Amino acid sequence: NTIKPNTIVKISQMNMPFGHRENLVAFLKGAQALGVPEHEKFDVNDLYESKNISGVLICLESLGRAAQKIPSYTGPT
Repeated sequence: NTIKPNTIVKISQMNMPFGHRENLVAFLKGAQALGVPEHEKFDVNDLYESKNISGVLICLESLGRAAQKIPSYTGPT
């Protein structure tokens, strides 16, 4: 939401695995809405269970590239 306000409408405040996973799914949907290609997204288990951290990093790098294309965003990329 810092990159583009209201990209993610609901953020779970539950401090339980279900709430964490729900937030990861929302992040991935938001990343895709901002322009991250499907093949550069990670699976929730890749991060939550530390199964594929390199896939997570690829997604974050892709999100940085997508953020550079949003004129109103001036934060880090």
